[in-house]
Amino acid sequence: MPGKGPAAGIAAVAACILICLAPADRARAQRQSATDTIPPPAPAVSDTAAAAPAVSDTASVGTQWSSERIKELLAGETGEPRIEGSSWERRKSPRTAMLCALLVPGLGQIYNEKPLKAAIAMGAEMFYLLRIIDNARRESREADLRDSFPKYVPCGLEGADICLNSDWRYHNAWMEEYKERKIDWVWWSAGTVLVIVLDAYVDAHLHDMRFRLEPAVAPGGGGGLAAVIGF
Repeated sequence: MPGKGPAAGIAAVAACILICLAPADRARAQRQSATDTIPPPAPAVSDTAAAAPAVSDTASVGTQWSSERIKELLAGETGEPRIEGSSWERRKSPRTAMLCALLVPGLGQIYNEKPLKAAIAMGAEMFYLLRIIDNARRESREADLRDSFPKYVPCGLEGADICLNSDWRYHNAWMEEYKERKIDWVWWSAGTVLVIVLDAYVDAHLHDMRFRLEPAVAPGGGGGLAAVIGF
């Protein structure tokens, strides 16, 4: 087979070259796949940035301690309520306080936990009520005395004319006086009830208001105290 000798030799050489290059190609492919699967390295954090939170934490702790210390020293001047418990923390209903004060003067103040105001409101209304009852009683007594006398009596020569009885007129004048006094006390009582109702309504709105003094830094760098009002 003299014609096929060179072609067979060339094919054999090409096959040998492919067999030799195949392992190198497989190794290159494996290295490429390994490189693709490795995640990118995380950015480096400087030592200064890592130490910064520790410094800020220390500074905040020191500031918090100083504020609490100042609050403790000024506890007597803060004006914060001393009463504790669920009854003090519970919000009050202004409508309920107003209706209670309108129903019984002082009851709205008791609902708002203001015993001193409740005592003043009840005392004032009791005083006005007693004055109204006293003048009504006097008016009724003078009316009875007036009616015990005839309104008109004969007068003039031989009783030809008819005049108003002086006793009837005297007791009628006192009856009118006591009646006017009674009406005046009623108006005073109504005005006092209005004030009591408004006071209970406002106190219910301001029941959970808190007032305290806190340390403050002035714009120029100096220190001071700031009044804080919260609800």
